[in-house]
Amino acid sequence: MNTAKGEPPDRLYVFVADVGQGQAGLLATRIRTALPTAQVVIRPEEAREVVDLVVLAVGEACLPDDLTVMIERCVGLGPVLVVLEGGDDDLGLVALSAGADDWVAAAGFDPLALIHRVVLRHRAQESARTNQARARLEGETDRLGRLLSGGSTSITARSFGSATLRDALPDLYISSLRRLNDLVDQAVEERIYGDGTNLDPELQSLAETLGFARAGPRDVIDLYVTVLRARDASGPARRRAVMMEESRLLVLQLMGHLANHYRLRVMGAPVRRGEKGTQR
Repeated sequence: MNTAKGEPPDRLYVFVADVGQGQAGLLATRIRTALPTAQVVIRPEEAREVVDLVVLAVGEACLPDDLTVMIERCVGLGPVLVVLEGGDDDLGLVALSAGADDWVAAAGFDPLALIHRVVLRHRAQESARTNQARARLEGETDRLGRLLSGGSTSITARSFGSATLRDALPDLYISSLRRLNDLVDQAVEERIYGDGTNLDPELQSLAETLGFARAGPRDVIDLYVTVLRARDASGPARRRAVMMEESRLLVLQLMGHLANHYRLRVMGAPVRRGEKGTQR
């Protein structure tokens, strides 16, 4: 990225879209002319999962609800700049409330200015959010890590065995870790795109597997901490926040299913390999 002396970054990837019969093609041409090194696309199927800038060409006939829906669809791609052909201030405020980074009237649209005002500012904000997210993630994993290193109580040892799932059944631990990691990804996708996926059966199945292996609460926390530590703290701030929220909810649900398993089937749970005692 070239930012010397306030110059805009090069090699930008910009997605331009119409809302309410806007003129996306005209805006795309103006961006290409002002920024010849930028890659500008107007077809949704050509847009990447993450772009440097989303420019929404909003026609005068656009309704506030339509603009809100479009912005909500695009905020996960990257920063959103709304260009209003009619210059309606009220519609601009609607855009900001819906999550757009900025708005401008079409008559005042300047590609170079938008780079400074939106892209660079967004990158600086994302960098700050990334550092904050990394600190929160490290803080949570450190706190839970200290909990895991505290050793087993006599009650825990009698109920679930003194050896951890990681040590007693490493293959099962690894497979459970992969399943939980996949469930976190699915939960994030469901939260963002709302495809109707029901993860509860998968959580129940994982709880059954852990329950029959005599996994305890600390084993679940161990899986959770390992998943968090493997996660990259970079990426869109909204997606990171969703990941943290959904992973916590999944672990709480998993704990609930595991507790229910023990209420119903604990008497038939098998003894772990390598465990001492007479667990039944």
